[in-house]
Amino acid sequence: MAAVIEVVSLVVTLALIALLYPTYGITGVASSVAAGYVLSAVLTQSLRHRSASTGAPTPAETAVSR
Repeated sequence: MAAVIEVVSLVVTLALIALLYPTYGITGVASSVAAGYVLSAVLTQSLRHRSASTGAPTPAETAVSR
């Protein structure tokens, strides 16, 4: 699921760059990248919250200890 989140945020970032770069230049690119990071963080946190509320183990809980 983490890979899906990263792909979604990448697609959103690239779409925002395509929309904002012609008008705002490098400022639009920087804003697009920041929005992609925020989207990734929000989706990751919602995934962690959802797995905690359903009782499903998080990836850290399922890791094999060495």
